[in-house]
Amino acid sequence: MIGFIPMPDYLLVDSENRVMDKFDAKLMYTQIVSLLNAAKLVDARETTKLVAYLELCRQMGLTPQNEDEFNIKQVTDDFYGSLFSKSGFRHVQPDCMELYLPKDQEKYTVTYVDEGKNTDSLYAMEQLQRKDKYAVFLNGNHGLIQIKTALPNGEKLLVVKDSYANSLIPFLLKHFSENKCVRPSVLPRYAYNSRRD
Repeated sequence: MIGFIPMPDYLLVDSENRVMDKFDAKLMYTQIVSLLNAAKLVDARETTKLVAYLELCRQMGLTPQNEDEFNIKQVTDDFYGSLFSKSGFRHVQPDCMELYLPKDQEKYTVTYVDEGKNTDSLYAMEQLQRKDKYAVFLNGNHGLIQIKTALPNGEKLLVVKDSYANSLIPFLLKHFSENKCVRPSVLPRYAYNSRRD
């Protein structure tokens, strides 16, 4: 996810014993609260699903779209996230997943650069039939995705992300004519040396 969590000072300093030297219960509590607040930004049923997008627009100085500019489509009511898969705790109800589809739909060219594949959709609906339904957003994990829109403003955005940002990227397309999304953990090694654009 694009980070909204302030990093503790000791994580920003290079130290061999930085975690063990600085561990205390208050700090752990503060970090847990920060993580819970960040989770509300991603899945904020208390207010609106647009909270993360609205906060990002505020921080970037962008004028956000309103919720009424979208057709909201529930695509599954059987979503279990990665925490469910990893925890072994099975006594929870599944979540639903919704796509916010712009009413004023524009054309996109989505290029999965490392695979050499192009599509005109931000969503891989076939992923909803698999265990990792979250992969419906941008077809899962890719090292480099380039999205071109019909927006004539010439503005470009580089997003260095993990997979949790995939659901946020579609909201940003109304603001930029080109979006490059990089996930360093799955970007092939050769790309660090060969990609100059």
